[in-house]
Amino acid sequence: MGIYSLAESRDMIFSKLADMTPEKQRRYETVYCKLRDFEAFLKDNGVGPDMEDAVLGPTVIKDPALLTSAEARAALARMTFESNVRLMHTITAERSFDRLLEEARGERTTASVRTYLRLLDEYSTYMTRAGKQKTLKFLYELLMHHEGDVRRRASELMGQILANSGPSYRKELPQAAPKSALAPAMMAVLDKSAEVWESYLLQCLHPDRRITAGHAQRISNSLKAITGSLFEHCNRAEGPALAAPVLRLLTESTGEDRFVLADALSHIPCWP
Repeated sequence: MGIYSLAESRDMIFSKLADMTPEKQRRYETVYCKLRDFEAFLKDNGVGPDMEDAVLGPTVIKDPALLTSAEARAALARMTFESNVRLMHTITAERSFDRLLEEARGERTTASVRTYLRLLDEYSTYMTRAGKQKTLKFLYELLMHHEGDVRRRASELMGQILANSGPSYRKELPQAAPKSALAPAMMAVLDKSAEVWESYLLQCLHPDRRITAGHAQRISNSLKAITGSLFEHCNRAEGPALAAPVLRLLTESTGEDRFVLADALSHIPCWP
C-alpha cells in the first residue's frame, strides 16, 4: 500500500473520474481546497503531513507589523481557519453546543440574535442529528420573537434544517437510474425526516397551552415560511412524502387551522 501526498492524490483522482462535468469538477476542487487549507493549518502548528515525521516541527510567529502583503493574507487565512476549527468543535461537541444555545437564548439584543442565526445557518450542515434537533427547538422558540425579520429568518432556517435532517452529503445516482430511486437506507432517513416535519407542523398549528395567544399567532403565521424553505431545499424525490402531512391535515382540519394550512400549501411547488 502506498501513501501519496495531497497534490498527488488530487491528480490521480481527477485522472480516473468518469463523466467529469464543470459542476462536478468544481465540487471536487472545493474539497481539495479545504484539505489543502487543513494541511497548511497542520504545518503552521508544527505537524508534518508526512508519516515519517515523528516530532513536532518549530512554529514561527512573526509580528503583524513585519508581515509582507502575501504573509498578511496567509496569516488572515490561518486565523480564519483556526476560528472555523474552534466553531466546528463547539458545534459537534454536545456540551459546548448546549452552552452555545443557552448563551443564544440569553441574548436580549436583536443584533446578537441575528449573529447567532447567521452562525447556525453557516454550520447547520455539519451538525449531528442531535444537534439539529436542539437547533430546531431553539429556532421554534424564536418564532415568538418580537422582531419580524428574526421570526422570518428562524422560519427559513427551520425549513432548511428539516429538509436536511438526515445526511446532507449523498452520492449521485447513476444516469440510468429513475429520478425517484432512493437507496433503502435513504428511505429510512426520509421517513424520519417526514416524521420530524409533521411533529413541527402540529406544534405550529397547536402550540403549548402555556404560550399566549399573541405568541401562538406568531408561530402559526410562520408556518408558511417554514414550508416554503423546506420545499426550496429538499430533494424533489422527497417532495411527495413531505407534502403528505400537509395535505392530510388540510382535509382533516377546520376553521383557522384549515386557513393556516391552505396558506402553507400555497408555498409547496408544483413540480412536473
